[in-house]
Amino acid sequence: MVKKFSKTLENRQCLSYNKGRIWKEGEDVGKAEDKKRWKQSSLLDAALDLFTDKGLNQTSIAEIVDRAGVAKGTFYLYFKDKYDIRNRLIVYQSDKIFAGALAELETQTLELLEDKLMFIVNYVVNYMAQNTKILRLIAKDLGWGVYRSMLNEDGKNGGFRADFIALAERSNTHLKDPDIMLFEIVGLVGVSCYNIILYSEPVTLEAYKPYLYETVREIFRAHVIA
Repeated sequence: MVKKFSKTLENRQCLSYNKGRIWKEGEDVGKAEDKKRWKQSSLLDAALDLFTDKGLNQTSIAEIVDRAGVAKGTFYLYFKDKYDIRNRLIVYQSDKIFAGALAELETQTLELLEDKLMFIVNYVVNYMAQNTKILRLIAKDLGWGVYRSMLNEDGKNGGFRADFIALAERSNTHLKDPDIMLFEIVGLVGVSCYNIILYSEPVTLEAYKPYLYETVREIFRAHVIA
């Protein structure tokens, strides 16, 4: 049953970092679509490095394309300007994090949807704690990023939302306004963990986790239809 998500996760994770790309320099890509996806992911990876190292305002499009190893005209095939690529980057990284959480969830034997949700939340928190460059870029926009990653290119529901709804159906759990629930939970996690992870203020992350997780459980339970 857990293999249901494998193909979806595999497709979404193909836009990843250099270590995990399905395409490597020197290899025969073959299909034009694969080349397009590689170029787009290269631009996103380059933008992430530059935005987190130098900041958005200090980064030029010329630097992004140079770091990505593509022509400047290629940039405008995918993005309007550097603000557009930043917004897409937030969605890209958010979707990547949740795809990773679902992949890890496949290795677990949890039965209750609430426990599955808490596993995902814990994965996200720990991921951000271990990847502070990404945290600085997306944490305050994580709720919006998740909402955007719920929609595919045709504007239909997809991505993490679709996977979570599938989890709910398989767990025979009925939810009231699941989109609002997900937005509340992920927004809470992103904003509240920002200062705690980066500055240990007002408390350390480990001291904060019990309070955060109990609040997440309360939000979830408020949306469960008995």
